[in-house]
Amino acid sequence: MKISNLNNNRLFPRLLAEAEDRELKNIVEKAAKDLGTPIAMVNLMLDHIQFFRAHYGLPEDLKIAGSTNKDVSFCQFVVNKGNIFEVNDAENDNRIPKHLVREYGIKSYLGMPIRARHEIIGSLCVIDTVPRKFTTKEQESLLKLSEIVNKRFEEILIDKEKSRPSLIERNATYAIEELRGAIKPLSEGVNNGFSFLKSISSFIKLSEHQLNGNSVSSSSLRSLLNAAKKSIIELENDLYNLDAAAGDISDSVKALDNLLIESEATYLVDVAESGRELSRHLTKEIGGVFLPDIETNPRLSISKSTGIALVSNCLLHMAIILSEKENYSDGIKMNISDLEHEACISIQASGFSNSNSKNLLKTLNSLTINNPSIETVKIPDGVELRFSILRK
Repeated sequence: MKISNLNNNRLFPRLLAEAEDRELKNIVEKAAKDLGTPIAMVNLMLDHIQFFRAHYGLPEDLKIAGSTNKDVSFCQFVVNKGNIFEVNDAENDNRIPKHLVREYGIKSYLGMPIRARHEIIGSLCVIDTVPRKFTTKEQESLLKLSEIVNKRFEEILIDKEKSRPSLIERNATYAIEELRGAIKPLSEGVNNGFSFLKSISSFIKLSEHQLNGNSVSSSSLRSLLNAAKKSIIELENDLYNLDAAAGDISDSVKALDNLLIESEATYLVDVAESGRELSRHLTKEIGGVFLPDIETNPRLSISKSTGIALVSNCLLHMAIILSEKENYSDGIKMNISDLEHEACISIQASGFSNSNSKNLLKTLNSLTINNPSIETVKIPDGVELRFSILRK
């Protein structure tokens, strides 16, 4: 059974909702009653904490915090093992950390893994303050309840999917693929942020509880402080990645807009830059595309979509060929020149053979047949696209 990295799950924020889920609440209450324990919980495992998704009988400070540091939890063993985990005498069990044993008098524990989309995401557990061995019947009872939790999470995920508007399919496969690739790190960063904010929020809640004159365990507060500090560091790193991803998405959307929406004029810069952006999901694997600053920006006598499609197809074709070469990472070089009657884009890569250039030329010629405004020419290590210019 696969153990999920919840931060990479696009539905993860819905599972983390803090609003009480009545069905999950009923399940933990039934678990405590059926097994005769004072405490029962449904927990989700995050980067640094275990988040109490539903709980029954928790001490007040744990209810306020809404989580504990993952490193001191019992449920981490359920998730790591992917199976039932039982503790009969916590004080004398060397497998487990003693923080919760000392602070809350935990003596026995029984936990079952819970799943979403066939991946382990946390646990359903019961806790007792006296040593005890759980019977086979009690284990089977908790297992049945964990299966009900699994069904509830599946219902939550299905509801989430139904609420998403269906995507409109466009006849622009490479453009859509690049946009998906650009969005992925943004989604991961947002999901990471939910996890990290939970760690920080738990510490703030417990600190506020203490400032209001309530008794709080110093070790619990320090434990959550350490988790919050780790989360802040990782959140800062993710923000830099989010900034870069946002820039990539902006470039991809602009390129897609240039490809799909025609305008009255076509300029060389739009054709070169948009073609490069739409091919990035493949070209980045072989070192990227180097495009120098364009000092001239003539108007071309072709449609914008035609010019962009030619550049993108050329780069994609070359990237596929070069990716088959072992450890190739020199990338592709584009150069721009503005002649009196035409603008040229040369596209070259070291190791791109003469036969490769010939095959690419055939492909490009099939796309430009009967178009007198475009000429394709084979050059060393690549090809050159020549576009007629409209002078004012």
